Amino acid sequence: MLLLLDRLELDRVDLIAHDWGAWTGFRMCLEHPERIDHYLALNMITPWPPPPSPKALLGLWRLWYQVALAVPGGASMLLGRTDFISRLVSTGSVHRDAWSRQDLKVFQDTLREPARIQATKRLYRTFLTRELAPYVAGRFGKKRLSVPTLLLHGTRDPAIDHRRLGDWQANADEMAVELRHDSAHFIAEELPEFVAARAKALFDGARPADIVSQ
Repeated sequence: MLLLLDRLELDRVDLIAHDWGAWTGFRMCLEHPERIDHYLALNMITPWPPPPSPKALLGLWRLWYQVALAVPGGASMLLGRTDFISRLVSTGSVHRDAWSRQDLKVFQDTLREPARIQATKRLYRTFLTRELAPYVAGRFGKKRLSVPTLLLHGTRDPAIDHRRLGDWQANADEMAVELRHDSAHFIAEELPEFVAARAKALFDGARPADIVSQ
């Protein structure tokens, strides 16, 4: 991302990102805050995990699809030979008309490309075997978020529990979280006008807390 900004000759940008992109966005804001003016994150945990608890362990069932994609042969079978992606994208959605059949086909066909199957497998395998434990152990505990940040999260998300987004209050200078009960994981597709309005307000300089309180 840094190389891309350099090649585009962009010193600072406003950033909006979803899911894994949002995780990368948090990392960018923590490690290179001089490059990001404002950050809008969509449906992703924050870098600071909540304290371990029995409920948190029980919640690990939500990662079942990651295990399925990470095991040998899993990604090749699920992505290459089934409609797993189209079902995964649409499962749990509140607004059933958020995607057309063609939209789902684009998701599915793109991830059926051999290189993308390999990338998907390696992404989840790396996260589960190398990154999950350090995250839970507080890897980012000493890093503070200075970029004005707003996190939008659909509470019907079947993968990421809105009750366990992390201890952001103690680690961010200017951050707010806004929950929407009328959206699942793909909030930008389900509530595009809402997300666009929040992005405009944030990028125009409104404080995240003031945006949420409107």
